[in-house]
Order: sequence, then structure tokens, then C-alpha cells
Amino acid sequence: MRTILTLCAIFAAVNAAFAEHTPVHPSKMEQYIQKTGGLIDPPADSRKLVVLDARVECKIAFTNNLRAASRFMEFGYVVRETTLKNGESPLDMAREERKNGAGAVVFYCEDKTMPTLSVYPEEAIVVLNVKPLFDKDELVFQRRLNKEFWRALAFALGGYGGTTQGPTVLAPVFTLNDLDALRASSLSPTQLGSVNLAKSKLRIYGTRQVPYSRACREGWAPAPTNDVQRAVWNKIYAMPKTPMKIEFDPKKGR
Repeated sequence: MRTILTLCAIFAAVNAAFAEHTPVHPSKMEQYIQKTGGLIDPPADSRKLVVLDARVECKIAFTNNLRAASRFMEFGYVVRETTLKNGESPLDMAREERKNGAGAVVFYCEDKTMPTLSVYPEEAIVVLNVKPLFDKDELVFQRRLNKEFWRALAFALGGYGGTTQGPTVLAPVFTLNDLDALRASSLSPTQLGSVNLAKSKLRIYGTRQVPYSRACREGWAPAPTNDVQRAVWNKIYAMPKTPMKIEFDPKKGR
């Protein structure tokens, strides 16, 4: 019995590793390539989300959340420890990171007077002040941090473009009670779609290979290098040979 369980574990591990790098079974790979143009690497100049951590007292780890979010939303990231001295501006420090090539910035800090979230969506910058979220119950504090973490990511990466109806961490929040009452801890499908559109504008891409057809739809695909990719490119970008015509009938309207 132990041998069977061991073999099952090995098989599951191999399958997981295989799924990580191969989108379809090898027997269907040729069909997959003909349909999508094959897999390509993200652009060489791809930018990353930079997280600046200036916390001192409330240093509950968020790396697991960040790792999960990067896989779920497909972006690269860097975490940097920093110090926020008296008189220094988190916004100015975040702007400096953007000037140095960051695709977006989330700045963690602790301040008695600042609001929880300071959002600069046009600059892809969010300052997350964890001080107002503190609670003696560590589990309550952790849940608040988790929700505000996702809200910060959404505002930094353009996720605010989707609807706030339904389960979403971007529902209106005005008090800690509102935050605690949120059942969702992530974004809605439409908000994730908004993130995907915004990431291309910020030049933030995932770290794994993606189908050529997807790169075309997102607007960053390189010029086609073979007939299959050229067919995919033309299908997505080429003007239709017989464009739809809309004829005006003066009898039916102005």
C-alpha cells in the first residue's frame, strides 16, 4: 500500500511540474502551435512591481500573498526593505522607484496620521499605511492586511476599471467595520481583466512563456517569425477584407 501511495505522489508531482511548463499534452502540441503560434518569452524590457517595506512595528509577513498574487495575476516583483525618516515622503520615494524603472510601486509604512490607502492611480503608486489596521487579535489584523494588500495591488495595477458589484475586495470601504465585513479577499473577473489591460501599458508582464496569440491580443507581440505566427498576427490585426457597412435610411431616423 505504501508503494502505491508513493507512486501516486510521484505521479502527481510529475504532472504538476509538467503542467507548469507545458500548456497541453505533447500529443496535442502541434495542434496547439497551429492555433496559437506557439509559446514566446515575455519582452526583455519587462518591468516589475516594486514593494517598498518601511514597517518597523507591525511586520507581519506578506510574501506568501505576494507570491500567490504574482502567479494569479502574472507579474514579476521585487521587495525592498527601506527606512522612512522624519520628513521623508513615501510618494517621493515611490516616484524615484518609478523613475528607476519600476512598473508600479506599493509602499508599506506605519504612520499615525496618514490614511490607510493613499492611491495615485495615474502614477501606478499606492502607499499602504498599516497602522490604522492594527488590532490586538493578530488574526483580525492579518485579515485586514490581506484585504488591503489586494486593494493596494488593484489600485497600483489598474484593477479599479471593473465593476464593484459581486464579491470583490474593491467594494466600497469607509470604516474598519466595512473592511472586516468584506467576505471577498481578491478581485472580480472583470477587475482582473482590467489589470491585464493595464499591465501591458505599464510594461509589466508575467515571467512565464505565453501563447503568441495572447501576446498579439495584449499588444506586445513581436513581429511574426514563421507562417503560423504570421497567420495568427493577420487574424488579430489585419483589417477585414469586406468591412461592415452601415447605411443610413433617412425614413427611419435623423
